[in-house]
Amino acid sequence: MKRFFMLKLQKEKTIFLSATTTRSLVMLKKIVGTKENLNATIAKDLDMYRKTAE
Repeated sequence: MKRFFMLKLQKEKTIFLSATTTRSLVMLKKIVGTKENLNATIAKDLDMYRKTAE
C-alpha cells in the first residue's frame, strides 16, 4: 500500500504523504474494504492533490 503511494508520489513529484494522510488511508481502507476500490479512490485523491498543488 505504502509502496503504491511512494511510486505515485515520485511520478507526480508531489509530497503530501504525512502521518495524517496515512492514518486517513487506514480509515479509508476499513470503510472502502476492497483493494481495487481503494486504489481507484487513491488515484482520484492524488489527482485532486496534484490539482490543488498547482
